[in-house]
Order: sequence, then C-alpha cells, then structure tokens
Amino acid sequence: MEKLLQYGVITTQQLNQAKYLQRIEGGRLGEKLVELGYVNESNMKRFATKVLDEI
Repeated sequence: MEKLLQYGVITTQQLNQAKYLQRIEGGRLGEKLVELGYVNESNMKRFATKVLDEI
C-alpha cells in the first residue's frame, strides 16, 4: 500500500485511517481503502497489475 502513497493515489492521512480501521475491524488494508472510498476496486486491481509489472 505504500506504493499507492508513493504514486499519489492516496494521502498519508488516508493510509493511516485505513490502517487504523484495519486494526479495529481486521481484514485487508486494500479492502479498507475501498470501504472508506479512497480508491475503488477497479483502480486497485489496475494499480496492483502495474506494480507487479514493475517487479
């Protein structure tokens, strides 16, 4: 998820809020970012593909 921050997709505050929610509720960090409305599932999938292509 740090890559989302690095590429300017989300802010530090948004990442921290999602991490907090993850600690409270459990689940995956990406799911929390979607639940909070910071990214949508489609964008998450595209971003994940892009990051994997860079490896």
